Amino acid sequence: MLARFDGLVLGKHGDPDWHRTNEGAPAVQEAINFLQKQKPLNALTYSADLSIPARHHVNDQGPKGTTGHNSSNGDSC
Repeated sequence: MLARFDGLVLGKHGDPDWHRTNEGAPAVQEAINFLQKQKPLNALTYSADLSIPARHHVNDQGPKGTTGHNSSNGDSC
């Protein structure tokens, strides 16, 4: 990924997968350095308590094509 940066742009301008970033490659390198020093975490586990509101959120946002943490009427967790 780092080699694909040109300044703040990841990829070539105009390509379908190009992105303009705020920080550029140094922020990616900082994240890599941080993660390489971290101990592995336990595997994620299923939670029925979280899956129900997550399903409601998907059913709310999916058909509308929206994304984000808030519901389509602006409510938050």
